[in-house]
Amino acid sequence: MQILIFIFAYFLQLHLLLSGDVGYLLYVANQVLAGGTYAKDFLETNPPMIFYLYTPACLLTKLTGLNIILSVRLYILFLISLSFNVCLSLIKHLIQPQDKFLYFILYSSLLFILLFLPAYHFGQREHLLLILMLPYLFASVLYLENKPISYPYAFLIGLLAGLGFALKPFFLPPLILVELYIMLYQRRFSSVFRIETFTIACVLIIYLGSILIFQPNYIHIMLPLISHLYFNGMIEPWPFIFSNPTVYFCLAVFLSYLLFSKQRNYHHLSTVFFLALIGMIAAFIIPQSAWYYHVIPALGLASLLIAFCLGREISNPFLFLAVCAVFLFIPVNQSYKLYKQGIYLKNEGAPTKLAAYINSLPEQHSIFCFSTRTPETCFPLVYNTHSLYSGRYPFFWWLKGLLKKESSGEVIEKDKQFLVSILTNDLNHKHNLIIISPEFDFITYFSKDERFRQVWQHYTYLITIDGFQLYAYD
Repeated sequence: MQILIFIFAYFLQLHLLLSGDVGYLLYVANQVLAGGTYAKDFLETNPPMIFYLYTPACLLTKLTGLNIILSVRLYILFLISLSFNVCLSLIKHLIQPQDKFLYFILYSSLLFILLFLPAYHFGQREHLLLILMLPYLFASVLYLENKPISYPYAFLIGLLAGLGFALKPFFLPPLILVELYIMLYQRRFSSVFRIETFTIACVLIIYLGSILIFQPNYIHIMLPLISHLYFNGMIEPWPFIFSNPTVYFCLAVFLSYLLFSKQRNYHHLSTVFFLALIGMIAAFIIPQSAWYYHVIPALGLASLLIAFCLGREISNPFLFLAVCAVFLFIPVNQSYKLYKQGIYLKNEGAPTKLAAYINSLPEQHSIFCFSTRTPETCFPLVYNTHSLYSGRYPFFWWLKGLLKKESSGEVIEKDKQFLVSILTNDLNHKHNLIIISPEFDFITYFSKDERFRQVWQHYTYLITIDGFQLYAYD
Protein backbone atom coordinates (compact mmCIF):
# COMPACT_ATOMS: atom_id res chain seq x y z
CA MET A 1 0.00 0.00 0.00
CA GLN A 2 2.79 2.42 0.94
CA ILE A 3 4.51 1.94 -2.43
CA LEU A 4 1.27 2.58 -4.32
CA ILE A 5 0.67 5.81 -2.38
CA PHE A 6 4.20 7.00 -3.16
CA ILE A 7 3.72 6.21 -6.86
CA PHE A 8 0.41 8.10 -6.84
CA ALA A 9 2.10 11.12 -5.18
CA TYR A 10 4.86 11.03 -7.80
CA PHE A 11 2.40 10.99 -10.70
CA LEU A 12 0.51 13.90 -9.16
CA GLN A 13 3.78 15.87 -9.11
CA LEU A 14 4.31 15.12 -12.80
CA HIS A 15 1.21 17.20 -13.56
CA LEU A 16 2.53 20.22 -11.64
CA LEU A 17 5.03 22.88 -12.55
CA LEU A 18 8.18 22.64 -10.47
CA SER A 19 8.24 25.50 -7.97
CA GLY A 20 10.34 28.39 -9.27
CA ASP A 21 12.06 28.67 -5.89
CA VAL A 22 13.10 25.03 -5.98
CA GLY A 23 14.23 25.43 -9.59
CA TYR A 24 16.46 28.38 -8.74
CA LEU A 25 17.94 26.74 -5.66
CA LEU A 26 18.79 23.67 -7.75
CA TYR A 27 20.54 25.98 -10.22
CA VAL A 28 22.62 27.51 -7.43
CA ALA A 29 23.32 24.05 -5.93
CA ASN A 30 24.90 23.13 -9.26
CA GLN A 31 27.00 26.29 -9.10
CA VAL A 32 28.13 25.45 -5.56
CA LEU A 33 28.97 21.93 -6.70
CA ALA A 34 31.19 23.51 -9.40
CA GLY A 35 32.93 25.73 -6.84
CA GLY A 36 30.62 28.77 -7.00
CA THR A 37 30.53 31.23 -4.10
CA TYR A 38 28.25 33.98 -2.80
CA ALA A 39 28.63 37.41 -4.45
CA LYS A 40 31.07 36.11 -7.07
CA ASP A 41 28.59 33.71 -8.71
CA PHE A 42 25.21 34.31 -7.04
CA LEU A 43 23.53 36.57 -4.48
CA GLU A 44 21.04 34.31 -2.75
CA THR A 45 19.57 35.14 0.66
CA ASN A 46 19.40 31.53 1.89
CA PRO A 47 22.37 30.12 3.80
CA PRO A 48 24.12 27.27 1.99
CA MET A 49 22.53 24.27 3.72
CA ILE A 50 19.76 24.09 1.13
CA PHE A 51 22.41 23.79 -1.62
CA TYR A 52 24.11 20.97 0.27
CA LEU A 53 20.77 19.18 0.64
CA TYR A 54 19.99 19.51 -3.07
CA THR A 55 23.46 18.27 -4.08
CA PRO A 56 22.41 14.56 -4.29
CA ALA A 57 19.72 15.48 -6.84
CA CYS A 58 22.29 17.42 -8.88
CA LEU A 59 24.73 14.50 -8.73
CA LEU A 60 21.98 12.08 -9.77
CA THR A 61 21.40 14.18 -12.89
CA LYS A 62 25.13 14.35 -13.68
CA LEU A 63 25.66 10.62 -13.19
CA THR A 64 22.54 9.32 -14.95
CA GLY A 65 21.58 12.06 -17.39
CA LEU A 66 18.10 12.28 -15.85
CA ASN A 67 16.20 15.55 -16.10
CA ILE A 68 16.95 17.67 -13.00
CA ILE A 69 13.23 18.02 -12.25
CA LEU A 70 12.81 14.24 -12.27
CA SER A 71 15.95 13.84 -10.16
CA VAL A 72 14.85 16.25 -7.45
CA ARG A 73 11.39 14.70 -7.20
CA LEU A 74 12.83 11.20 -6.88
CA TYR A 75 15.32 12.46 -4.30
CA ILE A 76 12.62 14.15 -2.19
CA LEU A 77 10.51 10.99 -2.37
CA PHE A 78 13.52 9.02 -1.12
CA LEU A 79 13.92 11.40 1.84
CA ILE A 80 10.19 11.12 2.60
CA SER A 81 10.37 7.33 2.46
CA LEU A 82 13.37 7.31 4.80
CA SER A 83 11.74 9.71 7.27
CA PHE A 84 8.35 7.99 7.10
CA ASN A 85 9.73 4.51 7.75
CA VAL A 86 11.92 5.72 10.62
CA CYS A 87 8.83 7.40 12.11
CA LEU A 88 6.81 4.20 11.74
CA SER A 89 9.47 2.12 13.48
CA LEU A 90 9.37 4.60 16.40
CA ILE A 91 5.57 4.80 16.51
CA LYS A 92 5.36 1.02 16.89
CA HIS A 93 7.11 1.43 20.25
CA LEU A 94 4.84 4.32 21.27
CA ILE A 95 1.34 3.12 20.40
CA GLN A 96 -0.07 0.26 22.45
CA PRO A 97 -1.04 -2.91 20.53
CA GLN A 98 -4.74 -2.46 21.27
CA ASP A 99 -4.75 1.04 19.72
CA LYS A 100 -4.44 -0.11 16.12
CA PHE A 101 -6.81 2.61 14.91
CA LEU A 102 -4.62 5.30 16.48
CA TYR A 103 -1.59 3.80 14.73
CA PHE A 104 -3.46 3.91 11.43
CA ILE A 105 -4.32 7.59 12.04
CA LEU A 106 -0.67 8.49 12.55
CA TYR A 107 0.29 6.39 9.52
CA SER A 108 -2.25 8.14 7.28
CA SER A 109 -1.58 11.63 8.68
CA LEU A 110 2.16 11.30 8.08
CA LEU A 111 1.59 10.24 4.49
CA PHE A 112 -0.74 13.20 3.93
CA ILE A 113 1.49 15.91 5.40
CA LEU A 114 4.69 14.57 3.80
CA LEU A 115 3.44 13.62 0.33
CA PHE A 116 0.36 15.72 -0.42
CA LEU A 117 0.13 18.78 1.82
CA PRO A 118 2.97 20.74 0.11
CA ALA A 119 1.45 20.18 -3.37
CA TYR A 120 3.05 22.77 -5.70
CA HIS A 121 5.69 23.57 -3.02
CA PHE A 122 7.01 20.00 -2.98
CA GLY A 123 10.70 20.11 -2.07
CA GLN A 124 10.69 23.61 -0.59
CA ARG A 125 12.93 24.30 2.41
CA GLU A 126 9.99 24.18 4.83
CA HIS A 127 8.86 20.88 3.33
CA LEU A 128 12.36 19.50 3.81
CA LEU A 129 12.35 20.66 7.42
CA LEU A 130 9.12 18.78 8.07
CA ILE A 131 10.56 15.64 6.49
CA LEU A 132 13.81 15.79 8.45
CA MET A 133 12.37 16.92 11.80
CA LEU A 134 9.57 14.37 12.35
CA PRO A 135 11.75 11.38 13.39
CA TYR A 136 13.41 13.57 16.04
CA LEU A 137 10.02 14.46 17.52
CA PHE A 138 8.96 10.81 17.85
CA ALA A 139 12.40 9.90 19.25
CA SER A 140 12.01 12.61 21.89
CA VAL A 141 8.72 11.04 23.00
CA LEU A 142 10.39 7.64 23.29
CA TYR A 143 13.11 9.16 25.47
CA LEU A 144 10.50 10.75 27.73
CA GLU A 145 8.89 7.32 28.13
CA ASN A 146 12.25 5.68 28.90
CA LYS A 147 12.15 3.53 25.78
CA PRO A 148 15.67 3.18 24.34
CA ILE A 149 16.68 3.70 20.71
CA SER A 150 19.64 1.90 19.18
CA TYR A 151 22.75 4.03 18.65
CA PRO A 152 22.70 3.80 14.82
CA TYR A 153 19.03 4.85 14.76
CA ALA A 154 19.66 7.70 17.19
CA PHE A 155 22.58 8.90 15.07
CA LEU A 156 20.50 8.81 11.87
CA ILE A 157 17.64 10.68 13.57
CA GLY A 158 20.05 13.33 14.88
CA LEU A 159 21.70 13.67 11.48
CA LEU A 160 18.38 14.22 9.70
CA ALA A 161 17.17 16.69 12.34
CA GLY A 162 20.45 18.59 12.33
CA LEU A 163 20.31 19.04 8.56
CA GLY A 164 16.70 20.22 8.80
CA PHE A 165 17.16 22.68 11.67
CA ALA A 166 20.27 24.11 9.97
CA LEU A 167 18.30 25.20 6.91
CA LYS A 168 17.34 28.52 8.53
CA PRO A 169 17.96 30.06 11.98
CA PHE A 170 14.15 30.47 12.27
CA PHE A 171 13.81 26.69 12.35
CA LEU A 172 15.48 26.27 15.76
CA PRO A 173 12.51 27.12 18.09
CA PRO A 174 10.97 23.58 17.96
CA LEU A 175 14.32 22.06 18.95
CA ILE A 176 14.74 24.52 21.83
CA LEU A 177 11.19 24.07 23.13
CA VAL A 178 11.25 20.27 22.99
CA GLU A 179 14.64 20.06 24.72
CA LEU A 180 13.50 22.49 27.43
CA TYR A 181 10.43 20.32 28.02
CA ILE A 182 12.55 17.18 28.28
CA MET A 183 14.95 18.89 30.69
CA LEU A 184 12.13 20.23 32.89
CA TYR A 185 10.24 16.94 32.90
CA GLN A 186 13.34 14.88 33.71
CA ARG A 187 14.48 17.58 36.17
CA ARG A 188 18.07 17.26 35.14
CA PHE A 189 20.15 19.24 32.68
CA SER A 190 22.03 16.12 31.55
CA SER A 191 18.87 14.90 29.76
CA VAL A 192 19.79 17.10 26.79
CA PHE A 193 22.97 15.04 26.27
CA ARG A 194 21.76 12.25 24.04
CA ILE A 195 23.04 10.69 20.82
CA GLU A 196 20.41 12.61 18.81
CA THR A 197 21.17 16.00 20.34
CA PHE A 198 24.93 15.43 20.22
CA THR A 199 24.64 14.62 16.51
CA ILE A 200 22.44 17.70 15.91
CA ALA A 201 25.02 19.88 17.69
CA CYS A 202 27.86 18.37 15.63
CA VAL A 203 25.96 18.98 12.38
CA LEU A 204 25.33 22.62 13.32
CA ILE A 205 28.95 23.22 14.37
CA ILE A 206 30.40 21.56 11.26
CA TYR A 207 27.93 23.48 9.11
CA LEU A 208 28.91 26.84 10.62
CA GLY A 209 32.56 25.94 10.12
CA SER A 210 31.92 25.07 6.47
CA ILE A 211 30.35 28.49 5.91
CA LEU A 212 33.36 30.26 7.42
CA ILE A 213 35.80 28.19 5.36
CA PHE A 214 34.04 27.71 2.02
CA GLN A 215 31.41 30.47 1.86
CA PRO A 216 32.76 33.39 3.96
CA ASN A 217 31.07 35.90 1.65
CA TYR A 218 27.74 34.82 3.10
CA ILE A 219 28.88 36.18 6.47
CA HIS A 220 30.75 39.25 5.27
CA ILE A 221 28.64 40.37 2.29
CA MET A 222 25.25 38.70 2.30
CA LEU A 223 24.23 38.91 5.95
CA PRO A 224 24.66 42.72 6.15
CA LEU A 225 22.63 43.13 2.94
CA ILE A 226 19.96 40.72 4.16
CA SER A 227 19.60 42.48 7.51
CA HIS A 228 19.57 45.97 5.94
CA LEU A 229 17.44 45.37 2.87
CA TYR A 230 15.89 41.92 2.46
CA PHE A 231 13.85 41.61 5.65
CA ASN A 232 12.94 45.28 5.54
CA GLY A 233 11.55 44.82 2.05
CA MET A 234 9.75 41.51 2.67
CA ILE A 235 7.94 42.60 5.85
CA GLU A 236 4.15 42.64 5.48
CA PRO A 237 1.48 44.13 7.80
CA TRP A 238 0.38 41.90 10.68
CA PRO A 239 -3.30 41.93 9.59
CA PHE A 240 -2.20 40.53 6.22
CA ILE A 241 0.01 37.89 7.90
CA PHE A 242 -2.91 36.62 9.96
CA SER A 243 -5.54 36.87 7.22
CA ASN A 244 -4.68 33.46 5.74
CA PRO A 245 -7.06 30.55 6.64
CA THR A 246 -4.05 28.26 7.14
CA VAL A 247 -2.78 30.56 9.89
CA TYR A 248 -6.26 30.56 11.47
CA PHE A 249 -6.19 26.77 11.43
CA CYS A 250 -2.78 26.55 13.14
CA LEU A 251 -3.79 29.08 15.79
CA ALA A 252 -7.15 27.32 16.31
CA VAL A 253 -5.38 24.00 16.93
CA PHE A 254 -2.98 25.77 19.30
CA LEU A 255 -5.82 27.35 21.32
CA SER A 256 -7.96 24.18 21.26
CA TYR A 257 -5.11 22.14 22.68
CA LEU A 258 -4.59 24.69 25.48
CA LEU A 259 -8.29 24.69 26.35
CA PHE A 260 -9.22 21.03 26.04
CA SER A 261 -6.09 18.93 26.52
CA LYS A 262 -5.90 16.98 29.76
CA GLN A 263 -3.42 14.61 31.33
CA ARG A 264 -4.25 11.30 29.66
CA ASN A 265 -2.71 8.49 27.62
CA TYR A 266 -0.06 9.49 25.09
CA HIS A 267 0.36 12.82 26.87
CA HIS A 268 4.05 13.09 25.96
CA LEU A 269 3.31 12.45 22.30
CA SER A 270 0.71 15.20 22.04
CA THR A 271 2.78 17.61 24.17
CA VAL A 272 5.92 17.24 22.08
CA PHE A 273 3.99 17.88 18.88
CA PHE A 274 2.19 20.79 20.51
CA LEU A 275 5.55 22.37 21.46
CA ALA A 276 6.88 21.76 17.96
CA LEU A 277 3.75 23.47 16.60
CA ILE A 278 4.44 26.51 18.80
CA GLY A 279 8.00 26.57 17.49
CA MET A 280 6.88 26.43 13.87
CA ILE A 281 4.25 29.13 14.40
CA ALA A 282 7.10 31.27 15.78
CA ALA A 283 9.25 30.37 12.74
CA PHE A 284 6.42 31.58 10.49
CA ILE A 285 5.90 34.81 12.43
CA ILE A 286 9.55 35.88 12.85
CA PRO A 287 10.25 36.80 9.18
CA GLN A 288 6.81 38.49 8.96
CA SER A 289 6.03 37.42 5.40
CA ALA A 290 2.87 35.54 4.40
CA TRP A 291 4.19 33.15 1.73
CA TYR A 292 2.24 29.90 1.98
CA TYR A 293 5.23 27.56 2.04
CA HIS A 294 6.48 29.29 5.21
CA VAL A 295 3.50 27.89 7.10
CA ILE A 296 3.81 24.30 5.77
CA PRO A 297 5.63 22.90 8.86
CA ALA A 298 3.13 24.50 11.27
CA LEU A 299 0.22 23.38 9.08
CA GLY A 300 1.56 19.83 8.91
CA LEU A 301 2.14 19.59 12.67
CA ALA A 302 -1.28 21.11 13.40
CA SER A 303 -2.93 18.57 11.06
CA LEU A 304 -1.07 15.68 12.67
CA LEU A 305 -1.85 16.89 16.19
CA ILE A 306 -5.58 17.45 15.63
CA ALA A 307 -5.98 14.10 13.84
CA PHE A 308 -4.18 12.31 16.67
CA CYS A 309 -6.21 14.06 19.40
CA LEU A 310 -9.48 13.31 17.61
CA GLY A 311 -8.46 9.70 17.12
CA ARG A 312 -7.69 9.44 20.81
CA GLU A 313 -11.29 10.46 21.58
CA ILE A 314 -13.21 8.78 18.73
CA SER A 315 -12.81 5.05 18.20
CA ASN A 316 -15.47 4.65 15.50
CA PRO A 317 -13.71 4.97 12.11
CA PHE A 318 -16.74 6.36 10.27
CA LEU A 319 -17.46 8.98 12.92
CA PHE A 320 -13.77 9.86 13.00
CA LEU A 321 -13.70 10.42 9.21
CA ALA A 322 -16.81 12.60 9.41
CA VAL A 323 -15.31 14.75 12.17
CA CYS A 324 -11.95 14.98 10.37
CA ALA A 325 -13.69 16.15 7.22
CA VAL A 326 -14.75 19.20 9.22
CA PHE A 327 -11.63 19.81 11.28
CA LEU A 328 -9.14 19.19 8.47
CA PHE A 329 -11.08 20.99 5.76
CA ILE A 330 -8.68 23.97 5.65
CA PRO A 331 -5.39 22.07 5.10
CA VAL A 332 -6.99 19.61 2.65
CA ASN A 333 -8.70 22.42 0.73
CA GLN A 334 -5.50 24.49 0.66
CA SER A 335 -3.57 21.56 -0.71
CA TYR A 336 -6.24 21.02 -3.38
CA LYS A 337 -6.03 24.67 -4.43
CA LEU A 338 -2.26 24.45 -4.75
CA TYR A 339 -2.54 21.35 -6.94
CA LYS A 340 -4.93 23.27 -9.18
CA GLN A 341 -2.52 26.21 -9.26
CA GLY A 342 0.41 23.98 -10.17
CA ILE A 343 -1.53 22.28 -12.96
CA TYR A 344 -2.69 25.65 -14.31
CA LEU A 345 0.83 27.10 -14.29
CA LYS A 346 2.18 24.09 -16.14
CA ASN A 347 -0.52 24.00 -18.81
CA GLU A 348 -1.86 27.53 -19.24
CA GLY A 349 0.16 30.00 -17.17
CA ALA A 350 2.17 32.93 -18.49
CA PRO A 351 5.51 31.02 -18.28
CA THR A 352 4.19 28.55 -20.83
CA LYS A 353 3.41 31.33 -23.34
CA LEU A 354 6.75 32.99 -22.74
CA ALA A 355 8.49 29.64 -23.12
CA ALA A 356 6.78 29.02 -26.47
CA TYR A 357 8.03 32.36 -27.77
CA ILE A 358 11.58 31.86 -26.49
CA ASN A 359 11.69 28.37 -27.99
CA SER A 360 10.70 29.86 -31.36
CA LEU A 361 13.84 32.03 -31.39
CA PRO A 362 16.68 30.70 -33.57
CA GLU A 363 19.26 30.03 -30.85
CA GLN A 364 19.65 29.21 -27.16
CA HIS A 365 19.53 32.22 -24.87
CA SER A 366 20.74 33.34 -21.50
CA ILE A 367 17.79 34.58 -19.45
CA PHE A 368 17.82 37.28 -16.80
CA CYS A 369 14.61 38.30 -15.06
CA PHE A 370 13.81 41.73 -13.67
CA SER A 371 11.33 41.14 -10.87
CA THR A 372 10.81 41.93 -7.19
CA ARG A 373 8.96 38.66 -6.65
CA THR A 374 10.27 35.17 -6.06
CA PRO A 375 11.56 33.22 -9.12
CA GLU A 376 8.14 31.68 -9.81
CA THR A 377 8.01 33.04 -13.36
CA CYS A 378 11.65 32.95 -14.29
CA PHE A 379 12.88 29.50 -13.43
CA PRO A 380 10.14 27.50 -15.07
CA LEU A 381 11.20 29.41 -18.20
CA VAL A 382 14.84 28.47 -17.72
CA TYR A 383 14.02 24.77 -17.57
CA ASN A 384 11.26 24.79 -20.20
CA THR A 385 13.45 26.59 -22.74
CA HIS A 386 16.72 24.83 -21.85
CA SER A 387 18.22 28.27 -21.31
CA LEU A 388 21.04 29.46 -19.10
CA TYR A 389 20.39 31.84 -16.26
CA SER A 390 22.91 34.64 -16.36
CA GLY A 391 21.99 36.93 -13.49
CA ARG A 392 23.41 36.68 -10.00
CA TYR A 393 20.06 37.77 -8.57
CA PRO A 394 17.20 35.22 -8.52
CA PHE A 395 14.99 38.31 -8.26
CA PHE A 396 15.61 41.83 -6.98
CA TRP A 397 15.10 40.83 -3.35
CA TRP A 398 16.89 43.97 -2.24
CA LEU A 399 14.90 46.53 -4.25
CA LYS A 400 11.85 46.90 -1.99
CA GLY A 401 14.06 47.41 1.03
CA LEU A 402 16.19 49.89 -0.89
CA LEU A 403 13.12 51.88 -1.93
CA LYS A 404 11.88 51.96 1.67
CA LYS A 405 15.25 53.20 2.88
CA GLU A 406 15.36 55.87 0.18
CA SER A 407 11.83 57.07 0.95
CA SER A 408 12.72 57.42 4.65
CA GLY A 409 15.83 59.42 3.82
CA GLU A 410 18.35 56.84 5.07
CA VAL A 411 21.79 56.85 3.47
CA ILE A 412 22.27 53.55 1.66
CA GLU A 413 24.43 54.73 -1.22
CA LYS A 414 27.22 52.21 -0.59
CA ASP A 415 24.82 49.25 -0.73
CA LYS A 416 23.05 50.67 -3.77
CA GLN A 417 26.27 51.20 -5.69
CA PHE A 418 27.39 47.66 -4.93
CA LEU A 419 24.08 46.05 -5.96
CA VAL A 420 23.66 48.08 -9.17
CA SER A 421 27.28 47.42 -10.15
CA ILE A 422 26.58 43.66 -9.99
CA LEU A 423 23.51 44.16 -12.16
CA THR A 424 25.39 46.17 -14.79
CA ASN A 425 28.32 43.73 -14.82
CA ASP A 426 25.95 40.83 -15.44
CA LEU A 427 24.21 42.71 -18.25
CA ASN A 428 27.50 43.75 -19.82
CA HIS A 429 29.39 40.47 -19.72
CA LYS A 430 26.54 38.03 -20.37
CA HIS A 431 24.42 38.81 -23.40
CA ASN A 432 20.95 38.19 -22.10
CA LEU A 433 17.36 37.85 -23.07
CA ILE A 434 15.85 40.17 -20.47
CA ILE A 435 12.38 39.43 -19.11
CA ILE A 436 10.84 42.38 -17.29
CA SER A 437 7.94 41.78 -14.92
CA PRO A 438 5.21 44.44 -14.99
CA GLU A 439 5.02 45.13 -11.24
CA PHE A 440 7.64 47.94 -11.27
CA ASP A 441 9.23 50.37 -13.77
CA PHE A 442 12.71 48.87 -13.54
CA ILE A 443 14.20 50.64 -16.54
CA THR A 444 13.29 54.13 -15.33
CA TYR A 445 14.61 53.42 -11.86
CA PHE A 446 17.92 51.83 -12.90
CA SER A 447 18.48 54.40 -15.66
CA LYS A 448 19.27 56.95 -12.97
CA ASP A 449 22.63 55.21 -12.84
CA GLU A 450 25.06 56.11 -15.64
CA ARG A 451 26.59 52.63 -15.71
CA PHE A 452 23.19 51.04 -16.32
CA ARG A 453 22.35 53.54 -19.11
CA GLN A 454 25.60 52.72 -20.89
CA VAL A 455 24.88 48.99 -20.84
CA TRP A 456 21.15 49.21 -21.52
CA GLN A 457 21.63 51.01 -24.83
CA HIS A 458 22.77 47.67 -26.28
CA TYR A 459 19.41 46.02 -25.55
CA THR A 460 16.46 46.12 -27.94
CA TYR A 461 12.79 45.63 -27.19
CA LEU A 462 11.29 42.48 -28.75
CA ILE A 463 7.72 41.84 -27.57
CA THR A 464 5.31 41.97 -24.63
CA ILE A 465 3.58 38.73 -23.59
CA ASP A 466 0.97 38.84 -20.83
CA GLY A 467 2.53 42.02 -19.51
CA PHE A 468 6.10 40.70 -19.53
CA GLN A 469 8.44 42.80 -21.69
CA LEU A 470 11.27 41.03 -23.50
CA TYR A 471 14.53 42.70 -24.50
CA ALA A 472 17.49 41.14 -26.32
CA TYR A 473 21.13 42.13 -26.63
CA ASP A 474 21.89 43.65 -30.03
